[in-house]
Amino acid sequence: MTAAGRDPADVLPELDALVDRWCADYRDGCAARWIPVARQAEYQARTVLAAFELAVRHAPGGSRSGDAGWGCGAAVPMHRE
Repeated sequence: MTAAGRDPADVLPELDALVDRWCADYRDGCAARWIPVARQAEYQARTVLAAFELAVRHAPGGSRSGDAGWGCGAAVPMHRE
């Protein structure tokens, strides 16, 4: 209702205070801090690369996409009509 410029139930100040408390609890309880976007992207990319390296390291040897029987099949069974 704020788009219309009204707060008919007069709850916005209480709601703002509640959200502020939740944010403070999260920040204090989880030691949350601001991290520059470039650093976040670098961390995420390094995490994905490490996951792939682990997957390759633990993959069964010699299995390739062209080999017979390769693949996991459909994740969701397909209905035939």
